[in-house]
Parts: sequence; structure tokens; C-alpha cells
Amino acid sequence: MPDTMIDGVQIHYNETGEGEPLLLIMGYGMPGDAWLGSLPFLNGFHSIYYDNRGTGRSDKPAGRSPRRSRRRAGGAQDHAGAILRWRGRTRDAESGPVHLAS
Repeated sequence: MPDTMIDGVQIHYNETGEGEPLLLIMGYGMPGDAWLGSLPFLNGFHSIYYDNRGTGRSDKPAGRSPRRSRRRAGGAQDHAGAILRWRGRTRDAESGPVHLAS
């Protein structure tokens, strides 16, 4: 159960399966484990799912209310991009496709 530091916030994520990467982004207020029921149907993918900031085992930044975090445009995408970069995946043609589900 790895963690990574993104913009000073510890983000918890998990990986399972083999194949092309599939990044699973859960809706606001839900931990990444909410994807567990779907994972058996995602054969053929290397699924990566994470706890949004302030949910599950990810940190909640000090001084941030849930309302303010919800208004922060692109928060989930920021975390997703940082996790993929940390895993060695970029948006160039050499790293191949990354699938996304939310």
C-alpha cells in the first residue's frame, strides 16, 4: 500500500493487475477502495487507484475545509498526473497510453 508526496500532501494509492495502465479516480469524498468491487471486471489492465486528498489514508491538508478542497479545480487531475509521473508514465508517445475512469 504505497504512498507518495504530492504538493506537500501524502497521497495513498494501490495498484493491481497487469497490462496497460488504467487510472481510477473516485468521486469527491470517497476513498480509492470504493473501486474494489469493480476490479474483478478490469482484467487486462494495470489498475491504479488512490484516496483523494482528505479521504481514506491520504492526508487532509491543514487549514483546508472540504468545501474549499471541492472548489479546487483540477485537484484529482493534479494527483493523477503526479502519480503517473512518479510511476514513470508521461504523456509522450514512448510511454504508451494511459486509460482513465472516474
